Amino acid sequence: MAIRMSVLCQTVALSGGKSFRGNTIDVSKGGMLVEINGGRLDEGQLLCVEMDVPAESGLMEGSCRYSGYARVCRTGIEPSQDANNNAHAVALEFCDRFPFRT
Repeated sequence: MAIRMSVLCQTVALSGGKSFRGNTIDVSKGGMLVEINGGRLDEGQLLCVEMDVPAESGLMEGSCRYSGYARVCRTGIEPSQDANNNAHAVALEFCDRFPFRT
């Protein structure tokens, strides 16, 4: 489902992780495509993902906050045309059961 939502991703590491902010491009039951601003993520990295899901997205009956884990499964994806110069897209696979309708 093509939908834009603000998303916060933080790498999961023993000595603290790095935070990345971006926007979803597409969301499905299995994962999402996210445009990240700056930084670098590698395939296989585990992330803690947080995002506010508005009611008008149609993913839930009402609005909610999603917090869960995802793994980077693909990098090197071209960002959308309206992305800033530092943005790059990554595909994330949810580690948890995705609680939304898609």
